[in-house]
Amino acid sequence: MLRVQCKWAARKNRILVVHTGGSRHTPNGYVRSTYDASEIDAIAAYSPDTGRCYLMPIDDVAGRYVVHLRLAPAANNQQVAIKYAAQYEFGAIAQLGERRHGMAEVEGSSPL
Repeated sequence: MLRVQCKWAARKNRILVVHTGGSRHTPNGYVRSTYDASEIDAIAAYSPDTGRCYLMPIDDVAGRYVVHLRLAPAANNQQVAIKYAAQYEFGAIAQLGERRHGMAEVEGSSPL
């Protein structure tokens, strides 16, 4: 079993932006927070633009408020500190369908 926090990945040009941190309002103002290995094992993100899911181990994203996953190489060919979306893509993902008698069953995998 893995403790997974699920997030949304918004596409901005050739990058997926995953907001991994949070904030809340307290009597003393806003408090920003991030996740660490004591709370979760991974962050999963879904991008409706790519139709894919991404699983990032907490060791790769701990303490970060935002993670940028590149869909294509940087225009200046930078490689240091780049996280490519492809390296975090999920494998097969089961889709729940419904039998004629109303019971749910698995009916496929990703990519569809």
